[in-house]
Amino acid sequence: MTAPAEPTTNDLERELTRTREALADTERELAELRAARSAEMARLERQAYWLERWRIDLDALMQRRLVRVFVGMVGRVLRLARRLRGRG
Repeated sequence: MTAPAEPTTNDLERELTRTREALADTERELAELRAARSAEMARLERQAYWLERWRIDLDALMQRRLVRVFVGMVGRVLRLARRLRGRG
């Protein structure tokens, strides 16, 4: 059995280039994920701010049957409207 050949300088340079490209792709993906997470956190913080400002307790509201039924109906109407417009 023969021993595997030692990698040449060109082989090592190609491997280094591929590794750097993979690292750059991963860093770009991480930056995109961080930006998306930051945007979502900002949206949730705005939503929480207004709920607190108006002193709306969604958990308490959803305990009421009439509110749950109303929210469910509004959701169905919105889904139907989206489907009819071709977005669903």
